[in-house]
Amino acid sequence: MKTANRKRLKVMLLFAMVISGIFYLSVLGAEEETEENWICAYCSTLNAAEYNFCSNCGVAKPVENQTWICPDCGNENESDFNFCVKCGREKPSEEEAGSETASGAAVQAYAYGQHMLYWDGYTYVTGDDGVYRIDSSNQFDRILGNNSIANGLFAAGDKVYFIKYDLEGGSDFLYVYDISQDDCNVLCTANNGSLLVGADDEAAYFLEPSKTSEYNDGKDLIRYHLDTDKKETVASGIGTAQFWNGGIVISGAASDISPVQLAVLGADGNSGLVAENCSQNFYIDGNSLYYVKYNMTSDIDWDKAYICCLDQTGNNEILCIEGNYVTPSIAGMVSENVVVSVYLDGKQQYIQVNPADGNWGEMELPDGASSVSIFYDEYGNRYYYANNSVYVWKGSEYVEVTGVASDGIILGVADNYVFCWRYQAGNHPSLFQFPIS
Repeated sequence: MKTANRKRLKVMLLFAMVISGIFYLSVLGAEEETEENWICAYCSTLNAAEYNFCSNCGVAKPVENQTWICPDCGNENESDFNFCVKCGREKPSEEEAGSETASGAAVQAYAYGQHMLYWDGYTYVTGDDGVYRIDSSNQFDRILGNNSIANGLFAAGDKVYFIKYDLEGGSDFLYVYDISQDDCNVLCTANNGSLLVGADDEAAYFLEPSKTSEYNDGKDLIRYHLDTDKKETVASGIGTAQFWNGGIVISGAASDISPVQLAVLGADGNSGLVAENCSQNFYIDGNSLYYVKYNMTSDIDWDKAYICCLDQTGNNEILCIEGNYVTPSIAGMVSENVVVSVYLDGKQQYIQVNPADGNWGEMELPDGASSVSIFYDEYGNRYYYANNSVYVWKGSEYVEVTGVASDGIILGVADNYVFCWRYQAGNHPSLFQFPIS
């Protein structure tokens, strides 16, 4: 009897321990799920967890887990960042974040610059004595020298590709710099005057002066297969080209002022026509391709020019500009507006067009400026070059941040420096940088 009682007591104690453990875990879980008090990021006031707005200044309670992933480079950014801190891409809207690209494929991480690009926290830029990799502390590391410049820089993943342009007029070379291995190697030769336009995991693409094109400035588009080391000509008579969402946007070449065709060459080798009677000039911004299409009245005359956009919504006309020999070109983007340069009565003017609704207006320029170059730094600040100076737009006015030598050719802005070429003795372009105040 005593033994049975002891067994019954042990069972009761074990049951009590289990119940107590469950209760303890439930309380612990409840404590973990309880919201914590929060500090207002604007005025630093400590607010109770149940307050959805700051009791002192009224600013809304921050929502957790609202970071956003850059669709271009995959970097995770804080919720209040309007531009990606890695590549400078503008924060997508909720609609854009859930949509696909025009080709139906996910955006991949690529970056392009003819003589300079900012990638993976480093600036890659070329002077007359080599290609440099510059870190955030402005330490230069020359990854290729030999009295040459890079004609086209393209980054994809952990690789940076570029064409080594021979200043002496010999053959050019396609190079790859492996970021992870800190190693630079030649891939293949190219005709003198070639320009790299893109690369992916399978191939690199470059334009080289054509020996067969019927146009004086016609170029051949070359695909170099990374796995087989083979080159092939995939298009001829090309004017300009640029990598976009896994394909190559190509425009025709013309020896006169006649408009050309604009097409996209897919990775499968098939090309799709974007539009006919277009300007050679086009502009790519993320998932959007902006270009100019003309309403022709003869082989070389037109009476209307349309600013168009190809994106995930389709191929759309944004704005119609009427007039004879109006020659618009896409200069860049300012916030969400397309900047268009237009020559009217021999005078260059700039207008801003909202792609969403087609509304437009004249773009203000720095005092005394008749033209302006637009470029961005890696944090999304908008910089403008005019009057041999670089300006930043502060919401209501242009503020000069640095002067640049009059003989300089601006390459871009990165890590608070303006990079440019200056032609020194022997007419070779040397690399200069000017700090931004």
